[in-house]
Order: sequence, then structure tokens, then C-alpha cells
Amino acid sequence: MDTSRVYIDDAQLESMERGVKYKSIYEPGFRDLDVFVEQMKSYIEHGEEIRIMENLPIKMHIYDEQAVMFSMINKINPEMNLTYMVVQHSDLARTLLGTFQYYWEKAIKFEDYLEKTNNKK
Repeated sequence: MDTSRVYIDDAQLESMERGVKYKSIYEPGFRDLDVFVEQMKSYIEHGEEIRIMENLPIKMHIYDEQAVMFSMINKINPEMNLTYMVVQHSDLARTLLGTFQYYWEKAIKFEDYLEKTNNKK
């Protein structure tokens, strides 16, 4: 892996240095497998906990059990890849945190993903 490449943005790195924990489930999708593996290793090296799942029903980001951001494929305007919706509602955020935990348990660890794909890099 090219360790000079960092895939985490500065804001996330700074928050991680302050002790913010990041847990993410990633889909390999149609990305180049070597690039995907390189990205995941970079995230792990910087302290993010990750798991891998072939298909997630929706992409969401939960912040401090207070707000949720949904990332959805924009089917109306293909020129704009994603549509984002943010809802600030603690009850919804806590409910969806339970949903995240459900998928976290179903997702596989990165090491198991590497073994499954025969990628030992």
C-alpha cells in the first residue's frame, strides 16, 4: 500500500485526534478492488473501525445520536451523483443507531473480507 495516500479528510483526522470514534460499513461496489483495499487500510491505520457488506439498503451518517444524514443515489438528475438529506432529531438518530448496529453485526470484518477475496496485500 502507498502510505503517502491518505483517504480521510482533514476534519475527520482532527476529530479522531480529539477522541471521536468512527465506525463505518463500506460496500466494495464496482470500485477497483486494489484501490478499495488501499482505502480501507488507510482508514484502519488512522483509527476508523470498519466492516464490509456487499449491499446496504441506504447510506447514512449518524452524528452524536442527534442528527442523521442520508446519502441517496440521485435518480432524478444523474449529473448529480448523490442527494443528501439531513434530519436533526435525537429519537430518529437513536432508532437508526440500532439499525446500524444490526447491519454492523451482519457485516464482515476487513480481515475476513481480504481472505474471502484472496487479497493478502
